[in-house]
Order: sequence, then structure tokens, then C-alpha cells
Amino acid sequence: MSEERKARCPECGAPVEIEDYDEVGDVIVCENCDNDLELVQLLPPRLKLVAREEGDEEDEDGVLDFPGKDDDWE
Repeated sequence: MSEERKARCPECGAPVEIEDYDEVGDVIVCENCDNDLELVQLLPPRLKLVAREEGDEEDEDGVLDFPGKDDDWE
């Protein structure tokens, strides 16, 4: 029987399943607040918030838009 590994999101406090991640530095998305979290310690599991660069904005489709992006691709 495998033990379910979880850690708490440092931003919203929600439990985050990390059983599919096994390396320090892996990035996980919190399903509750949609923030990127980095696995910084395996035992016990610990996560840290990955800071987004200032000016990065995420569209409703989840794609990051960067300032100064040229929307005309012709």
C-alpha cells in the first residue's frame, strides 16, 4: 500500500498532492489558488511559492502573455 504524500500550499494553505513528484525543484500547480509551487524538500515534503515575473499576465486559457508581445504575426 503506497502512502499518499501531501504538503500544504504556502499561499492558500490547501493540501497539495505531491506523490507524482520526486525531485527537489519540481514545479507543481496548486489546484485551489492556481499558483506555481516548487518542491524544496522531499522529507517531509515542503513547497515554496514560485514568484511570477512582474508584468506577466495569464489569459483565461492559461497561457502567459508577456508585455510588448506583438499580436500581429503576419
